[in-house]
Amino acid sequence: SVQALVEQRTQEGHLLVKYKNYDTAIESYKQAVKLTPDDKNLYYHLASAYRGAGRNAEAHEYYKKCLDSATYGGTGRDGMKKTEKAAREAAKRGQSVQKPGAEE
Repeated sequence: SVQALVEQRTQEGHLLVKYKNYDTAIESYKQAVKLTPDDKNLYYHLASAYRGAGRNAEAHEYYKKCLDSATYGGTGRDGMKKTEKAAREAAKRGQSVQKPGAEE
């Protein structure tokens, strides 16, 4: 089922984050998001993986997408504040940050 596959990709992402394999975790979470794009919790996990990878400007975009998550809204807001400077600096440099949904 779709939900079982989402759960599998999500758990895989969690395990990869635990072992600091952030880029592969990002791919696992993105696969889960493609299947359930309305699951705001997945955007929080994606943001956290991007932040772990040191990609704070991208993390910022995903934190913004999880603000209305019942589970992660508050921590998403905190993450968004902590990555806001990186997002602003990337915009000043003219770096394009892939917006959530562009790859989904």
